[in-house]
Amino acid sequence: MIDAALHNLDLSAQNPAAGKANRFTLTKDDPPQTAEGEPVFLHGGNGVEPNSLRRITRIEIVGKVDVNGVEMPLKHGHLDGVNYSNATAVLDDLKFHWAVVEGDDGQRIGTRVAPVDDPMNAHSYRSEGGTRMTRVPEGSSDK
Repeated sequence: MIDAALHNLDLSAQNPAAGKANRFTLTKDDPPQTAEGEPVFLHGGNGVEPNSLRRITRIEIVGKVDVNGVEMPLKHGHLDGVNYSNATAVLDDLKFHWAVVEGDDGQRIGTRVAPVDDPMNAHSYRSEGGTRMTRVPEGSSDK
């Protein structure tokens, strides 16, 4: 698995808060490496150099995708010295609960995703300090 940046979602013809996009660009600027830390090369040619090796320095994938979105107004508050925001939205048959808190130890984001017709069958995810969201056991409250 390669961490990459997803950008250039084309929402120009849509309401960016509630609509569909149909193009995206996914990029990875750091060159991929083997498990041993060696750079990765492509073997091929351009007609002039038929057996050349070319080091991969950037990966860019452009494609089509359907992105559905709904507006999710945030509610903001302050509790015991901690700023927070939360929101709930339903998209298709899933209900999303989002919470963002910002305290002395940085920012934490959490979400709970559950089928509308089966709220006990939920999955929870959390991110701390801008890291990628990871799944956490339901009901987990430890840092």
